[in-house]
This record gives sequence, C-alpha cells and structure tokens, in this order.
Amino acid sequence: MMDFNKKTQEDFVEKSPSAGKRKSKKLPQLDGNQKRVELRNRLKEHNKKIASEAKEAGISSSQEYARFQNAGYRGLYNGMNSRDIRRKKGIPRDKNILDYMGVMELAINLFATTQTEHKLKKENITDKKKAEKIYYEVGVMVREMIIKMEGVMPEDMPIEEVIKK
Repeated sequence: MMDFNKKTQEDFVEKSPSAGKRKSKKLPQLDGNQKRVELRNRLKEHNKKIASEAKEAGISSSQEYARFQNAGYRGLYNGMNSRDIRRKKGIPRDKNILDYMGVMELAINLFATTQTEHKLKKENITDKKKAEKIYYEVGVMVREMIIKMEGVMPEDMPIEEVIKK
C-alpha cells in the first residue's frame, strides 16, 4: 500500500496532469485516529447515498435495508452477516460495527460501498433482489482482490477502540 508522505504528496501534485489547471490540494497528514474518523465520516456519507439508491431499487423498510446491507457484508466477509461479524469480533449488539474498524477495514468497506452505489446508479436498478445481488457480488469482488494481494481478510482484522468523534 502506498504511504503518502510529504515528498510523495508534492510529487503527486507536481506530476499530476491537472495540477496546472486548478489549484491543487495536498493530501492531509493525519494520525491513525484522525484517518479512522475521516474514513468513518466518508463511509457514513456514502451509506446515506447507497440507502438512496437502495430506495430507488424498491427497498423501503428497515428490514429490507438490513437484508440489503447484510448482502454486502456476506460478500465481503465470506458469508458472514452483521450478527456473525459482531459475534466473531466481540462487538456489543448495541454498538455500530463501523466504529470498531481500523483504517484498512474502513477503507475496504468504503470501496465496496462506493462501487455498489455506482453500479446501482449506473445500471438504474429497480429490483430489490437484484440490488442485494449486486451488493453481494461487489463484496465478493473486493474480497477476491484482497486474496490476490495476499492481504488480511476483513473478518480477521482486529477491532480497534471505538472511534472518538
């Protein structure tokens, strides 16, 4: 994984083809907890967007949305739903799983969520079952990418202290 230190950021800005066309922003230097908070906030934002796309697909009740969300977890976490993930990682039932994820696990979930959101919108999905299938399949594809990179599977990543927001 690429670590964007100060020199790398400067190289990125200088070599970027669009650097001369608009004012460039450097990637922020964040500590571990700040990165987690930033990723968690982005994931929260994209969960709202994917909920909107799910609604367009006919997912209207909280139970249907939970089933949709669990489809994504099952694809990404080798068949595990949110209850299974909580049990394996020892996360209390009344706590949000995302608040216990480390940087890598949040990034993986953010990637799967944004890709699902994009696919639902691009394909104009209007069927609940198809939306669930897409979320599951995207999770599987992200998982396969992790396997190819010989990375740690998300269900095996340790939990972190609750994110301090």
